Amino acid sequence: MDAGLVYNSWPKFAESWVPENMLTRAPMWRNFFENDAYLTLMTITATWLLYYVPVWLASLHQCGSMTLLSFALWLTNELRRVPK
Repeated sequence: MDAGLVYNSWPKFAESWVPENMLTRAPMWRNFFENDAYLTLMTITATWLLYYVPVWLASLHQCGSMTLLSFALWLTNELRRVPK
């Protein structure tokens, strides 16, 4: 696969930040393995995360998201018990 030849403009994909034909294949699961635009975007994203984001910042981000998820689940559980 020559995914690097699909879009030769960087950092954008042609004129947009997200490729327009990113999820065009049917069935949907084929996009994750066969769509050049999707694979190019995911490769750039993974590379950027691995080489440019400090580990402490990524860990802090994940801790914040787990805190938010825990709070949302707790709140949903509490609201379910409120009498109607």
